Amino acid sequence: MVFLDSNIWSYALIIQDPAKRAIAQRIISRAVIEGGFAISTQVVSECANVMFRKGKKNPQDILGCINYMNQLEQIVPVTVMLARRAVEIKALYGLQFYDAQIVAAAEAAGCAELWSEDMGDGQTYCGVRCINPFEMETEAMP
Repeated sequence: MVFLDSNIWSYALIIQDPAKRAIAQRIISRAVIEGGFAISTQVVSECANVMFRKGKKNPQDILGCINYMNQLEQIVPVTVMLARRAVEIKALYGLQFYDAQIVAAAEAAGCAELWSEDMGDGQTYCGVRCINPFEMETEAMP
């Protein structure tokens, strides 16, 4: 199982970088079609916020995106226990709290990998290996 961070969704939906957009759109399409990918309710909320703020999207577009995200195999809810685990992860690794919460959600989903541009490529947190999909070799690209 692979956990997708919100920055992948942001590149697919609003960020104006054609190369990264193409990669992000391939990843998301694969996630919905093939399965084996997870997100959390934090990712859903962050994407909605970015679409409102930076993308200037209307509510219908954002609801469409949320409905699309809801097709993923697993969506981890942010609970009190997940927030507690994020505090522990923050203390262990010195991550920002919301990054630690993403790691906690990936761990809760049983993900071996967390695909994100924001965390150290190749770094492992609590058994979850971070991979920057935008830095993959062309032949290994999703």
